[in-house]
Amino acid sequence: VGHIFLADYALLGGLPTGTIGGRPQFVAAPLCLLWLNPRGDLLPVAIQLSQCPGPESPIFLPDTGGWTLAKLWVRASHFVLHEMVTHLLHGHFLAEVFAVATHRLPTAHPVHQATSVGREGTLALVARGTLSLTYGELCVPEDVAARGVGDIPRYHYRDDAMDIWGAIESYVQGIVSLFYAGDSDVSEDEELQGWVGEIFTYGVLGNARSGFPSRLSSRPELVKFLTMIIFVCSARHAAVNSGQYDYAAWMPNTPGTMQRPPPRSVTEATEELLLGTLPSPEATGALLALLSVVSYEGGEP
Repeated sequence: VGHIFLADYALLGGLPTGTIGGRPQFVAAPLCLLWLNPRGDLLPVAIQLSQCPGPESPIFLPDTGGWTLAKLWVRASHFVLHEMVTHLLHGHFLAEVFAVATHRLPTAHPVHQATSVGREGTLALVARGTLSLTYGELCVPEDVAARGVGDIPRYHYRDDAMDIWGAIESYVQGIVSLFYAGDSDVSEDEELQGWVGEIFTYGVLGNARSGFPSRLSSRPELVKFLTMIIFVCSARHAAVNSGQYDYAAWMPNTPGTMQRPPPRSVTEATEELLLGTLPSPEATGALLALLSVVSYEGGEP
């Protein structure tokens, strides 16, 4: 009884890695099976540290050796994917595309009125993230439905995000209705269409499979697109950015890099290997500095 979910870090497979202090660093592309039990607890129940099963890619279970190290690897992979794709790509690079495209519009254009409320391995991962990005995953109602998390208890991000999305959508509907009397006014606004086209071309590299529109044909389409932009540049970025220090400052909870390769057998995953896999003092210092900077809120002392 309950629900089964899969956390898949396939985007990390085969990524080139660098060195810190002359020591090579490692990344994994694990699969983590999670069980939402009847009490509402979401628990990991099985972990494989690569995408392909085999003799050197065992499945780690809670009652077998190496379970703690396997969970550590999932957390490390989660940090890399979160930082480079969820935070950097979705929260900054896309926001820059939105901002530059909007800057090219005349200041009197309605889009300005609606959006004025908020505005080597790494590169490979960002490129992969761009190619896999979809319009739906940036639109809260569609994202929640697609991931099947609409009824998970105590999922506070979902609850808050849905409320904020609804508030932004209501605001945008009011602005759009002031400037566009009907759908034809939207489809015939060449400045608007050029703006959307620029975002499609440079934001998702013209990838039609992403679901991003290259043109807008109706007021509801415009409302949805503007709501997405405002949400991504404000509430979504705050959610994925501001708490990073709290989650990742203690390295065993969310290590930002790993000094040893993933274990190839259950018996290999010893406590000694676990301790040797954690970030070095030098890497820890650099990660803490990064986390402090990205988590800083304007106005803080």
